Amino acid sequence: MKTLFSSLSIVFFLALRNIFRNKRRTFVTLLSVILGVSSTLILAGIARGMAQQIIDDSIYSLVGHIKIQHIRFHHDPSIAHTIYVDEHQLSSLRAIPEVKAVLPRIRIHAVLQSERDAAPITLIGEYPERERDFSLGGSLATRGNSLEGAQDSKIMLGESILPTLKSEIGKRIVILTQGAKGDIASKGFRITGTYQAEVRNTEKQFAFTGIEPLRELLELSQGQYHEISIILEDESMIEGILPHLRQLFPNADVRSWETLEPLVVSMSKLQNGFLIIWFVIVVITVSFGTINALLMSIFERVREIAIVNALGMTSRWIIIETILQAFFLLLSGGTVGILLGITVLEGFLSEGISVKQFAEGTSIVGIGDRILPLLHTSDALTILILLTVIGTLGCLYPAWLATRIKPSVALKKF
Repeated sequence: MKTLFSSLSIVFFLALRNIFRNKRRTFVTLLSVILGVSSTLILAGIARGMAQQIIDDSIYSLVGHIKIQHIRFHHDPSIAHTIYVDEHQLSSLRAIPEVKAVLPRIRIHAVLQSERDAAPITLIGEYPERERDFSLGGSLATRGNSLEGAQDSKIMLGESILPTLKSEIGKRIVILTQGAKGDIASKGFRITGTYQAEVRNTEKQFAFTGIEPLRELLELSQGQYHEISIILEDESMIEGILPHLRQLFPNADVRSWETLEPLVVSMSKLQNGFLIIWFVIVVITVSFGTINALLMSIFERVREIAIVNALGMTSRWIIIETILQAFFLLLSGGTVGILLGITVLEGFLSEGISVKQFAEGTSIVGIGDRILPLLHTSDALTILILLTVIGTLGCLYPAWLATRIKPSVALKKF
């Protein structure tokens, strides 16, 4: 055992000494590792931020973490497909520790008709004071006035739909929708204000009014809603609370945002796979630089390797010494690269990246005019592990070449 530790200490010392023997080559190798790792982590943070922004926008755009609806509403959003939830049940939902907000709504598909033009819309009847800070429905008006309460009979439209309707704040518009008996129901609303969303297309999809005027238009009774959106304290609590909610509402359709927005989930999974592939590509590229540096180091030390081999260092210890040399280079460069990447993400990019000049294009995929990078600790660990494992395995070839040096031949030639 003592001999083993003695051999390890010698090999450890030789590996460190060989790293600093050619300082310029070591510096260039470390710089390539640092830049490769840091840039990869920064790009991963930006990609994660974009994905999280799409998820947050989906949740904020009236989906919530969990939604309770009539069992057929998802496939047939008819006004007749409502659920009955009294105030006692709503209070029970709010009393659940994981629940942050309970948002009952009436939702209808309708046509907005101004004096000049018309446009399709999803009209939401809501409790504006409850929606505040939790959903798009609680947005404060950017122009005009916000909705004042459940009895407010005015309507708030998206900023982008006003040019389509050729209308203005203060003008009256008419809502046309299916009535309670299957006929056409209509009601006039005065535009009280406009809101802005991160994604401009969202402004053309939703309009908001107080829940009671819409209930009266559709002839719904108190306690009848088309959906109840639930916001949790943390997204990770979804799977734990879903079974409890399904027990409370056995005859309703209780779904998480993942099942309501499968496209967003698919995009997130696709991104995860893409990032892993990108990590591997960068790590392999960086590893080639390390392999090249080791090959140059071995060619410079042919006589030295031959001497230590002649003095009794076996091929196994030569391989270990070469691998340790690569491991130290990759680990130190990878660690510094990760620290540099974290510094850039948490420092220089903490306020986000403005993409206002590309707002029209980014809004198509659900991204606003500013991207907030998101650092995942798992990404940093994955990059560091892949770098040390793949890079060290790649350096087995230079290590094998070092063992092929024959002392009798090398000492004559070099």
